[in-house]
Amino acid sequence: MTELKEFATRFLAFNVLCISFAMVSCGEKGDPLPGGYYVFIASNSEMFLNEPRYGGSIPELGTDLEQIGNHNEFIYGRSGADRGATPGYFLLNSTNGSITVGLAENDWLNELATIGIPVPPKLVSPGRKSPTKR
Repeated sequence: MTELKEFATRFLAFNVLCISFAMVSCGEKGDPLPGGYYVFIASNSEMFLNEPRYGGSIPELGTDLEQIGNHNEFIYGRSGADRGATPGYFLLNSTNGSITVGLAENDWLNELATIGIPVPPKLVSPGRKSPTKR
């Protein structure tokens, strides 16, 4: 009988663990990007932040958007140096389209704190942000 209890306990613990992992991997994507901006996914290695007016990518960010987040009207994140883009952290104001790129992490965190974005900011993979288009 104790073997059965031990098996049941382990089985229950395993199921709880599996459900926990499933919930984390399917977790919330956060607020949708503001101002009509969206992530365009060309492939696993090419993700763009697109602006709403022309539906085109933002050249300063290139094609390898690595992490993204947003708070109120601001979109922020990190991009690589693909296709001549400026690598580093960025901050975009979706109401007027102004963008600062190539920030070092400390400078970026200071800018975020200055405009009232909680630090550290929540960042996700661009493929997990909404809206997305393929």
